[in-house]
Amino acid sequence: MKKLSLILFLALVLFACGKQHNEQLKTTAYHKTAHVRAADGARECMDIDMQIEFPTESQNPQALTPIQQSIMQHLFPDYCASMPIKEAVNAYADTLAKEYQDDNYMLISEDKELMESVHYFPAEFLLNADINNINDNILSYQIEEYNYYGGAHGSTTTTYLVFNLNNGQQLTYADFLDLSDQELTLLLQQELCRQTQLTQLQLEELGYDFSFIKPTQNFFVETDSLVFHYNAYDIAPYCVGAQSIKIPRSK
Repeated sequence: MKKLSLILFLALVLFACGKQHNEQLKTTAYHKTAHVRAADGARECMDIDMQIEFPTESQNPQALTPIQQSIMQHLFPDYCASMPIKEAVNAYADTLAKEYQDDNYMLISEDKELMESVHYFPAEFLLNADINNINDNILSYQIEEYNYYGGAHGSTTTTYLVFNLNNGQQLTYADFLDLSDQELTLLLQQELCRQTQLTQLQLEELGYDFSFIKPTQNFFVETDSLVFHYNAYDIAPYCVGAQSIKIPRSK
Protein backbone atom coordinates (compact mmCIF):
# COMPACT_ATOMS: atom_id res chain seq x y z
CA MET A 1 0.00 0.00 0.00
CA LYS A 2 1.65 3.23 -1.08
CA LYS A 3 2.09 6.04 1.37
CA LEU A 4 -0.81 8.47 1.34
CA SER A 5 -0.35 11.66 -0.62
CA LEU A 6 -1.25 15.03 0.78
CA ILE A 7 -4.48 16.38 -0.69
CA LEU A 8 -5.85 19.77 0.32
CA PHE A 9 -9.28 20.42 -1.17
CA LEU A 10 -9.52 23.88 0.27
CA ALA A 11 -6.62 25.92 1.54
CA LEU A 12 -6.56 29.66 1.75
CA VAL A 13 -4.95 32.38 3.78
CA LEU A 14 -6.71 35.69 4.24
CA PHE A 15 -4.94 38.74 5.55
CA ALA A 16 -7.53 41.17 6.82
CA CYS A 17 -7.06 44.89 7.23
CA GLY A 18 -5.38 46.06 10.39
CA LYS A 19 -7.49 46.88 13.42
CA GLN A 20 -6.70 49.77 15.76
CA HIS A 21 -7.57 48.89 19.37
CA ASN A 22 -6.30 52.01 21.05
CA GLU A 23 -3.59 54.61 20.54
CA GLN A 24 -0.91 52.03 21.38
CA LEU A 25 -1.83 48.85 19.52
CA LYS A 26 -2.76 47.76 16.01
CA THR A 27 -3.42 44.15 14.99
CA THR A 28 -3.68 42.13 11.79
CA ALA A 29 -5.99 39.14 11.30
CA TYR A 30 -4.69 35.94 9.70
CA HIS A 31 -7.10 33.23 8.58
CA LYS A 32 -6.12 29.81 7.25
CA THR A 33 -8.47 26.94 6.45
CA ALA A 34 -7.69 23.51 5.03
CA HIS A 35 -9.78 20.45 4.20
CA VAL A 36 -7.51 17.39 4.18
CA ARG A 37 -8.49 13.94 2.88
CA ALA A 38 -7.27 11.02 4.98
CA ALA A 39 -6.24 9.26 1.74
CA ASP A 40 -6.90 9.19 -1.97
CA GLY A 41 -10.62 8.55 -2.41
CA ALA A 42 -11.40 8.62 1.33
CA ARG A 43 -14.50 10.40 2.60
CA GLU A 44 -12.96 10.98 6.02
CA CYS A 45 -11.05 14.21 6.38
CA MET A 46 -9.47 16.69 8.74
CA ASP A 47 -10.76 20.24 8.90
CA ILE A 48 -8.24 22.88 9.94
CA ASP A 49 -9.29 26.43 10.75
CA MET A 50 -6.94 29.01 12.24
CA GLN A 51 -8.05 32.58 12.93
CA ILE A 52 -5.40 34.67 14.60
CA GLU A 53 -5.48 38.34 15.52
CA PHE A 54 -1.83 39.30 15.98
CA PRO A 55 -0.33 42.55 17.32
CA THR A 56 1.67 44.13 14.50
CA GLU A 57 2.16 47.81 15.38
CA SER A 58 2.64 49.71 18.61
CA GLN A 59 3.59 53.17 19.79
CA ASN A 60 6.19 51.38 21.91
CA PRO A 61 8.19 49.15 19.50
CA GLN A 62 10.36 47.93 22.37
CA ALA A 63 7.22 46.65 24.09
CA LEU A 64 5.78 45.01 20.97
CA THR A 65 8.60 42.50 20.41
CA PRO A 66 8.33 40.61 23.74
CA ILE A 67 4.53 40.53 23.40
CA GLN A 68 4.78 39.03 19.91
CA GLN A 69 7.39 36.50 21.01
CA SER A 70 5.32 35.28 23.95
CA ILE A 71 2.17 34.96 21.84
CA MET A 72 4.05 33.02 19.15
CA GLN A 73 5.45 30.62 21.75
CA HIS A 74 1.95 29.88 23.01
CA LEU A 75 0.37 29.62 19.55
CA PHE A 76 2.85 27.34 17.79
CA PRO A 77 5.27 24.45 18.39
CA ASP A 78 8.94 25.30 18.82
CA TYR A 79 9.87 24.55 15.21
CA CYS A 80 7.78 27.44 13.86
CA ALA A 81 7.43 29.78 16.86
CA SER A 82 10.39 31.87 15.67
CA MET A 83 9.09 32.22 12.09
CA PRO A 84 7.25 35.31 10.83
CA ILE A 85 3.56 34.91 11.70
CA LYS A 86 2.46 34.29 8.09
CA GLU A 87 5.03 31.53 7.59
CA ALA A 88 4.25 30.01 10.99
CA VAL A 89 0.53 29.72 10.21
CA ASN A 90 1.24 27.94 6.91
CA ALA A 91 3.95 25.69 8.36
CA TYR A 92 1.78 24.62 11.29
CA ALA A 93 -1.21 23.83 9.05
CA ASP A 94 1.02 21.80 6.70
CA THR A 95 2.44 19.80 9.62
CA LEU A 96 -1.02 19.08 11.06
CA ALA A 97 -2.20 17.85 7.66
CA LYS A 98 0.84 15.61 7.14
CA GLU A 99 0.63 14.15 10.64
CA TYR A 100 -3.07 13.39 10.13
CA GLN A 101 -2.42 11.45 6.94
CA ASP A 102 0.63 9.71 8.41
CA ASP A 103 -1.38 8.62 11.47
CA ASN A 104 -4.14 7.20 9.23
CA TYR A 105 -1.59 5.36 7.12
CA MET A 106 0.13 3.82 10.16
CA LEU A 107 -3.17 2.77 11.71
CA ILE A 108 -4.38 1.06 8.55
CA SER A 109 -1.06 -0.52 7.56
CA GLU A 110 -0.76 -2.15 11.00
CA ASP A 111 -4.26 -3.63 10.97
CA LYS A 112 -5.20 -6.16 8.27
CA GLU A 113 -8.89 -5.82 8.97
CA LEU A 114 -8.70 -2.06 8.57
CA MET A 115 -6.74 -2.44 5.35
CA GLU A 116 -9.50 -4.60 3.92
CA SER A 117 -12.39 -2.40 5.06
CA VAL A 118 -10.45 0.88 4.65
CA HIS A 119 -11.87 2.81 7.61
CA TYR A 120 -10.14 6.07 8.33
CA PHE A 121 -10.66 8.42 11.24
CA PRO A 122 -11.84 12.03 10.86
CA ALA A 123 -10.26 14.92 12.75
CA GLU A 124 -10.70 18.60 13.43
CA PHE A 125 -8.35 21.35 14.59
CA LEU A 126 -9.57 24.87 15.37
CA LEU A 127 -7.35 27.69 16.63
CA ASN A 128 -8.77 31.09 17.51
CA ALA A 129 -6.64 33.83 19.03
CA ASP A 130 -7.60 37.44 19.60
CA ILE A 131 -7.59 40.44 21.90
CA ASN A 132 -9.88 39.70 24.84
CA ASN A 133 -9.75 43.29 26.08
CA ILE A 134 -7.51 46.25 26.86
CA ASN A 135 -7.90 48.04 30.18
CA ASP A 136 -5.61 50.88 31.30
CA ASN A 137 -2.84 49.74 28.93
CA ILE A 138 -3.18 46.15 30.17
CA LEU A 139 -3.68 43.73 27.28
CA SER A 140 -5.51 40.43 27.86
CA TYR A 141 -4.96 38.03 24.98
CA GLN A 142 -7.01 34.86 24.48
CA ILE A 143 -6.03 31.62 22.69
CA GLU A 144 -8.69 28.94 22.22
CA GLU A 145 -7.74 25.59 20.70
CA TYR A 146 -10.11 22.74 19.84
CA ASN A 147 -8.87 19.26 18.89
CA TYR A 148 -10.84 16.22 17.81
CA TYR A 149 -9.10 13.00 16.83
CA GLY A 150 -11.89 10.49 17.39
CA GLY A 151 -13.63 9.37 20.56
CA ALA A 152 -16.73 10.62 22.32
CA HIS A 153 -15.86 14.30 22.10
CA GLY A 154 -13.15 16.79 21.28
CA SER A 155 -11.12 18.88 23.66
CA THR A 156 -11.12 22.66 24.05
CA THR A 157 -8.36 24.54 25.85
CA THR A 158 -8.38 28.28 26.47
CA THR A 159 -5.21 30.12 27.47
CA TYR A 160 -4.98 33.74 28.56
CA LEU A 161 -1.89 35.96 28.46
CA VAL A 162 -1.70 39.37 30.14
CA PHE A 163 0.76 42.09 29.11
CA ASN A 164 1.73 45.61 30.06
CA LEU A 165 1.52 47.58 26.82
CA ASN A 166 3.96 50.19 28.11
CA ASN A 167 6.92 47.82 28.43
CA GLY A 168 5.81 44.45 27.00
CA GLN A 169 6.12 42.64 30.33
CA GLN A 170 3.94 39.55 30.77
CA LEU A 171 2.06 40.01 34.02
CA THR A 172 1.08 37.55 36.74
CA TYR A 173 -1.80 37.67 39.21
CA ALA A 174 0.71 38.81 41.87
CA ASP A 175 1.03 42.09 39.93
CA PHE A 176 -2.64 42.84 40.70
CA LEU A 177 -3.52 41.15 44.00
CA ASP A 178 -1.79 41.73 47.32
CA LEU A 179 -2.58 38.26 48.65
CA SER A 180 -0.57 35.18 49.52
CA ASP A 181 -1.26 32.04 47.49
CA GLN A 182 -2.93 30.53 50.54
CA GLU A 183 -5.21 33.54 50.95
CA LEU A 184 -6.01 33.58 47.22
CA THR A 185 -6.78 29.84 47.21
CA LEU A 186 -9.32 30.30 49.99
CA LEU A 187 -10.82 33.32 48.22
CA LEU A 188 -11.16 31.41 44.92
CA GLN A 189 -12.95 28.56 46.66
CA GLN A 190 -15.27 30.96 48.49
CA GLU A 191 -16.02 32.91 45.30
CA LEU A 192 -16.83 29.71 43.39
CA CYS A 193 -19.39 28.81 46.03
CA ARG A 194 -20.81 32.33 45.97
CA GLN A 195 -20.97 32.53 42.17
CA THR A 196 -22.62 29.10 41.80
CA GLN A 197 -24.77 29.59 44.92
CA LEU A 198 -23.77 26.09 46.02
CA THR A 199 -21.91 24.85 49.07
CA GLN A 200 -18.53 23.13 48.87
CA LEU A 201 -20.21 19.81 49.66
CA GLN A 202 -22.76 20.30 46.87
CA LEU A 203 -20.01 21.18 44.39
CA GLU A 204 -17.97 18.15 45.43
CA GLU A 205 -21.01 15.97 44.83
CA LEU A 206 -21.07 17.36 41.27
CA GLY A 207 -17.46 16.28 40.83
CA TYR A 208 -15.50 19.41 41.74
CA ASP A 209 -12.13 18.70 43.35
CA PHE A 210 -11.36 21.55 45.76
CA SER A 211 -7.73 20.46 46.08
CA PHE A 212 -7.27 21.70 42.48
CA ILE A 213 -9.06 25.02 42.99
CA LYS A 214 -6.03 27.23 43.50
CA PRO A 215 -4.36 30.21 41.80
CA THR A 216 -3.47 29.83 38.14
CA GLN A 217 -1.64 32.14 35.76
CA ASN A 218 -4.44 31.42 33.28
CA PHE A 219 -6.39 34.61 33.91
CA PHE A 220 -7.51 37.82 32.22
CA VAL A 221 -8.10 41.32 33.49
CA GLU A 222 -11.33 43.26 33.56
CA THR A 223 -11.84 46.83 34.73
CA ASP A 224 -12.44 45.92 38.36
CA SER A 225 -11.53 42.25 38.58
CA LEU A 226 -9.28 39.34 37.62
CA VAL A 227 -10.99 36.34 36.04
CA PHE A 228 -9.25 33.01 36.67
CA HIS A 229 -10.02 30.41 34.01
CA TYR A 230 -10.06 26.64 34.50
CA ASN A 231 -10.43 24.39 31.47
CA ALA A 232 -12.48 21.21 31.44
CA TYR A 233 -10.93 18.60 33.76
CA ASP A 234 -8.87 21.23 35.63
CA ILE A 235 -11.15 21.35 38.67
CA ALA A 236 -14.19 19.30 37.63
CA PRO A 237 -15.34 16.58 35.19
CA TYR A 238 -15.72 17.25 31.46
CA CYS A 239 -19.51 17.37 31.76
CA VAL A 240 -19.23 20.43 34.02
CA GLY A 241 -17.25 22.30 31.40
CA ALA A 242 -14.76 25.12 31.74
CA GLN A 243 -15.13 27.37 34.78
CA SER A 244 -14.18 30.96 35.50
CA ILE A 245 -13.89 32.57 38.94
CA LYS A 246 -13.92 36.35 39.23
CA ILE A 247 -11.86 38.02 41.96
CA PRO A 248 -12.22 41.79 42.60
CA ARG A 249 -8.98 43.70 42.05
CA SER A 250 -9.61 45.50 45.34
CA LYS A 251 -8.81 42.32 47.29
